[in-house]
Amino acid sequence: MRALLALLVLASCSHSAPVAKVRFANAPPVWRVNDQKPIAKAPGKRETSRILYMIDEYWVYRATRGMELRDEKRAKDVNSIEEVPDSTWFQNRIGVRDMSVEELKRGPNVDPSPFDHRPWKITGAKIGGRSLGFTFEDARGDKYILKFDTLGFPEMETGAHQIMHRIVWALGYHVPQDYLGYFKREDLVLSDKAKKKGITDEKIDTAMKLVETLPDGRIRALASKFVPGEVIGPYAREGRRSDDPNDLIAHEHRRSLRGQQPIFAWLNHTDIKEDNTIDAFKDGHVLHYLIDFGKALGAMRSIDRTISAGYSYRFDTGIMAGDLLGLGFKPRPWDGDRRMPYKGIGIYEVKDYHPDEWKAGHIYWPLLDKDRFDAFWGAKLMMRLSPRHIAAAVEEAQYSEPLSAKYMTETLIRRQRITARYWFDRVTPLDGFHIERNTNGTLNFCFTDLALAYNLDTRETKYALDTYTKDAKFFGASRALAPTPSGTICSKNLPPSSDGYTIVRLRVRRGDVNMPPVDVHLGTDGQLIGLRRR
Repeated sequence: MRALLALLVLASCSHSAPVAKVRFANAPPVWRVNDQKPIAKAPGKRETSRILYMIDEYWVYRATRGMELRDEKRAKDVNSIEEVPDSTWFQNRIGVRDMSVEELKRGPNVDPSPFDHRPWKITGAKIGGRSLGFTFEDARGDKYILKFDTLGFPEMETGAHQIMHRIVWALGYHVPQDYLGYFKREDLVLSDKAKKKGITDEKIDTAMKLVETLPDGRIRALASKFVPGEVIGPYAREGRRSDDPNDLIAHEHRRSLRGQQPIFAWLNHTDIKEDNTIDAFKDGHVLHYLIDFGKALGAMRSIDRTISAGYSYRFDTGIMAGDLLGLGFKPRPWDGDRRMPYKGIGIYEVKDYHPDEWKAGHIYWPLLDKDRFDAFWGAKLMMRLSPRHIAAAVEEAQYSEPLSAKYMTETLIRRQRITARYWFDRVTPLDGFHIERNTNGTLNFCFTDLALAYNLDTRETKYALDTYTKDAKFFGASRALAPTPSGTICSKNLPPSSDGYTIVRLRVRRGDVNMPPVDVHLGTDGQLIGLRRR
């Protein structure tokens, strides 16, 4: 009776939307893109101007894009089941396999730590302004960039960087090898190269007074290893490199970039911009990196006093107009004293966090061009990080106070779940489609409802399954399926289509809402060959 009732409830939408016209080759999904074809020479180095970049961002190209009235386009760097294959942009890690806590803590750091190979030869320096940094070679001759926490904010930037560095690597992005540790002033020696640049020990001593030093003389720092190969500048937020024949998809059409929106909102990575990306040419092809995460997790809000970071752009005409019309009386979520009571923790909160309203500091076109399918991909990717994974990433920040680590871990988990719940409600969150073969040769069709698997939704849920032939003819009978505590549901003895191509349509009713159907395409012997979300 319950099954019959579920079918009757779903009957109103059983054939309301026709099966999509798209059909797939009878072959497994592609999980590796061949975008490493050797090219004769490195593409030209791409130079950017901060001033021109911001003029283009806030005025020229923003107006141009608005007048173009662009149609929404689905991402183009996806395979037949709407996943992002491995490429020079992205590598499936925790998304396709289990990842141990130890592997996440190690991240991309496969070489010996420079903190174990001192002294360091200074080869260059950035002295002045609010940021201090050096380039150096360790005792093994490996090259690094040395970065510090801003004076008055101990452990904040280096801690935020380490957490986000490990997380985005685990999720599949290319990042440099970055190490956190302590050194002493006597570990820094000048190279001949530095002396030729006019860098002296006296200048180093003066600069180091801007860095917090522990009573025993130790200094906390982040050492970021130079990426291998020839650096050819940042990658563009739109378009592609015309001199790289492997770069065939416009960057704003890449799910690997558009799907970063829920991830960056979760981590409040407001400092995403072209300057914080790197293209490097090695072994005949270009590899694309994300770099510099020190202003994430609320650090920018604290250090730069950009208290509205995450809520508005640095130059946000919409909010400025609202303030002007409201004479400044309209309250904003960033109003008030928001300083955190924990050492090393920026203004990173759950209060007033809305995943759909989050904004980076700069307008970054791929994030604006995302659709709900891109955001769903990013959200389900980040949910594969368990609380143990998140706690392990926080351990890499090496906070000196346990309460800081506790607060950061708990806030990360809460924001992660808020983000996933929002996007899982905009796309029917069914995933993990697979076939189980019975001993008698029949097939069981199985899938996982991610909203239930992660305990993100408590509404009553009902499922119905319909089967179609390749030419969209309905056959068999609709089946009612009930949810399970684990979120994984199987339909036993799935009837195969007579033409060897079966389309399984899954319909879900959550509470009083009929969610968009999901069409799963099966080939010979029930092989998963395609997927189309509505």
